Amino acid sequence: MRPVWTVSSLSNLFMRTKKHLKITVGFCLTLLSMLLLIDYINAHKHFNPSGVVTVFISNTDIPEGAIIYPEMLTKREIPKEFAVPGSITNRSLIEGCRAARPIGKGEPFTKLSTGREKAPSLARYIPEGFRAFTLEISKPHTIAEIRPGNLVDVIAASTSPESALTILRERLVLSVGAGCYYGSDGHQTEETPNICLLVTPQEAEILAKASAESEISVSLCPDQPRR
Repeated sequence: MRPVWTVSSLSNLFMRTKKHLKITVGFCLTLLSMLLLIDYINAHKHFNPSGVVTVFISNTDIPEGAIIYPEMLTKREIPKEFAVPGSITNRSLIEGCRAARPIGKGEPFTKLSTGREKAPSLARYIPEGFRAFTLEISKPHTIAEIRPGNLVDVIAASTSPESALTILRERLVLSVGAGCYYGSDGHQTEETPNICLLVTPQEAEILAKASAESEISVSLCPDQPRR
């Protein structure tokens, strides 16, 4: 005899099926969570503490040439695979060094940034018979648009008597930066913009004399100066 399905019986069957479905889904989710937990535990129970390395990072911006003092360092422990190559792990190898280049806040100290590892010297790029001469510029805005590789004229200005004279023309710029000076307490007292030019030994003497007697500025030459 075939069963007779009524609306009531169908409704009861649907409710029982829905309840069983919820229980089944809940069980599957619980089982999945347990499997994920077991996998997480297995992945971390073999964690090797020796994989952690101690590094020191800068807690302030340090300009090039500045002495690195103990209060500028912060100790951090990080996974060895995340350590920057050349990172220094011994505090004593950092304190008292001078920054070989600008070091940003949060940057790890390395052999290269502290001068423990020598960077390529500018001297290797100076042709035979020439010199690299650095000029201090009293007015920073005069070198704002000048970049290494540009050509510049060098102008010496005097106020007694008032005069201005171009002493060198179309000299190659090797670098543009700022010279920092520090007091006995290690704090920066002065920052003077400077520009490094490729000159002959005789021209270096002219620049040295002019720097002592006059205010030096430079003017940017065209990329292809007229001859």
